[in-house]
Amino acid sequence: MHIIAGEFRRRKIATPKGQTTRPTSSRLRESVFNICQNCIEQSSFLDLCAGSGAMGLEALSRGASFCVFVDNNLNALHAISENIEAFGIKKQTKVIYKEAIAALKLLVQEKFVFDLCYIDPPYHDQELFAEILTFLDQHPELFSKEATLFIESGLNSIVEETKLTHYRLESKRTVSDSILYTFTANKAQDLQCKIL
Repeated sequence: MHIIAGEFRRRKIATPKGQTTRPTSSRLRESVFNICQNCIEQSSFLDLCAGSGAMGLEALSRGASFCVFVDNNLNALHAISENIEAFGIKKQTKVIYKEAIAALKLLVQEKFVFDLCYIDPPYHDQELFAEILTFLDQHPELFSKEATLFIESGLNSIVEETKLTHYRLESKRTVSDSILYTFTANKAQDLQCKIL
């Protein structure tokens, strides 16, 4: 796996050992950054259920100013840390070794605000999808008024069944055996991040 574009283009990404994590495909990564290309510069990025951290690393490569990586798998954390060290971006990152909801509670307590977020829980864990979406809807202060959220899920997703007050579904794209959902914050008065 490699970085697709930006400062670290073609740099190799270390991936977690074992079969527990599922890497996001290059095609899906390209889709995400095509959508948010107009608002990536100097953004703050949250990579939730980060795996290797490929999404956050790609965001930093393309101009994001800061990224928080969250994962509860020790092999994933080792890979993320290895990548951060190799790319020399420690000052632009924070790594949290916790379950997704516990990490989100910590980020709320520490008053983090994100412009972009990528959420990629295990496809089979529909309960976790629902818990994450419900928590985020209850804490819109985690995101700026121009925020864009991406959710990667399997084809049997419950994402559309989850009622959200503070986020609006902008697009849904099927890429191979995955679905990419794009949401924007409802509190935006004038969206600076245009959905293509």
